[in-house]
Formats: sequence, structure tokens, C-alpha cells
Amino acid sequence: IDKNGHKWIGSFDKGLMKFDGTNFTVFNKNNSGLPNDRVLSISVDSQNKIWVGTNDGLGIYDGSSWIVYNKNNSGLRSNEILSVKFDNSITWIGAYTGLYRFDGTNWTRYNDSQLSIWVNDLEIDNGDVWLATTSGIARLKNETLEYFIDTTYLYPTKIISAVEKDEFGNIWFCHLNSDGKRNGVSYFNGSTFTNFYFGTALNAMNSLFTDSENNKWISTNEGFVRLNSNNVVTIFNRSNSLITSDKVSNNAIDQNGALWITTYFNGLNKFKFDSK
Repeated sequence: IDKNGHKWIGSFDKGLMKFDGTNFTVFNKNNSGLPNDRVLSISVDSQNKIWVGTNDGLGIYDGSSWIVYNKNNSGLRSNEILSVKFDNSITWIGAYTGLYRFDGTNWTRYNDSQLSIWVNDLEIDNGDVWLATTSGIARLKNETLEYFIDTTYLYPTKIISAVEKDEFGNIWFCHLNSDGKRNGVSYFNGSTFTNFYFGTALNAMNSLFTDSENNKWISTNEGFVRLNSNNVVTIFNRSNSLITSDKVSNNAIDQNGALWITTYFNGLNKFKFDSK
């Protein structure tokens, strides 16, 4: 959601959509500078530019024109852009070939000697960069990659789909099934992990964000989960709410406190939550 309140929605194969509250505008490879119609991530920078990660590079839209970065014209080693976050003038980019730092001119790539850092998502925390990877949780601190091994820290699984910082500085992670272990959600308080599990063992944790009241909103394949500041769980699904699908892919909150929820195959939902 940009600074004008416009909702930007990525699709699997139909491009990028903007919703202004009344009308939808579709941007695709044929009618715009969007690099590819499969959108993998969307971020909005401090200048209200829309950064769109696709299957064929990174597109930046300023409201009138596009700039595209890919492995042919930048420091990127792959075109699949999975996450983009901003830290003042620095842009951090997650891809399956590692973590990238872009200062507007120069590119720096971070990976290990085995090239095992596949970054699904990232979060900035006081200059550190937390990484949700396919091989566990990692952190870039003082230009050095640190690993938080699953068998040591005992979080649910080592395939991490999302990472988010809450109001108290805890770092939250979404996990997917791997190695016969059950997925779930965890948070790190600086020393230990605490784990939560929702739904069946086959459920998938797709994304999460925290609001100003420290509610954690988690998109899963078995409903939309609210974990409040006291860790009380509420699950919204088709049997107990008007949500159009139990398979929730992502969510965001607007300036008025309304939640915007994307689903697999069943459209966009708006939910005004009354915390009282």
C-alpha cells in the first residue's frame, strides 16, 4: 500500500494491479515496463516508488516510467527477485542467489562459499539484516553472515518463508514443512525462540506482519490467523467469517487500519478489525 493509499497487488501470471479504491489498473509486460507478468514481491520506498520483483528482474515504477534491473545490466546474479526492503538510502534485495545491497550505484552480493543462501524474505533490524532462507535463519551483522541452526535453536523447520520485526524488537518467522517436520511460526527475543502451530500438520505459513497494537497477522493455507499481543489465537476462515478463501497468500494494512488480504484463486478481501 503506497503513500496515496493505493493498493498494489501482484499476480501469478497476469502482472501487477493498482487499486485506488474504485478502479483497478493493470500493468503487464505488454502495456508497461514491467519485466515479467509473474510478480514475486512488491515494496514502496520513501519516494513512493513501487519496486516490483518479478521472475525476470526488478522493475521500479515512479508513476510514469520504469527502470529495470536484471542480471544483464546490474550486479544481480539471477532475475527472480523475492524480497525488497529499504534502510534509508540502501536497498536490500533477496534472491535465490543470495542477498544484495544496492546504494543506487553500486551492488554488493552476500552469500557463503557453498552459495546456499536462498533469500525468500528479509527484515532490517538496527542495521542488521535478518534472512528467511530455504536452509534456515541467517543474519548479516557487521558484514558477516551468521547462522541460527534449527537443531540448535529448535525452531520448527529450516525452510523460512517470511520474517518480520514486531513492536518490541522480537523477530518473527514463518516456516514451511521440511524434512518431515511440521511448519509453524516462531519468534526470537535475542536469545531463544518461541514456537506456535496453527491448523493441521499440512498447513503452510505464507506471510506475516505486525500492526501498531502488536497483533501478528499470519497468512496460511487454512485461514487468516491473528495472534494478539498476549498470544491468543483467532483463526478466520470460510466457516466463521466472510473471507472468500481459506488459502491466504498475503496481507497488508492501510492508513485507516483496514486489512487487505490476498487469496489463492478467490480474489482480494478487505477486513476492518475492531480490536476492542
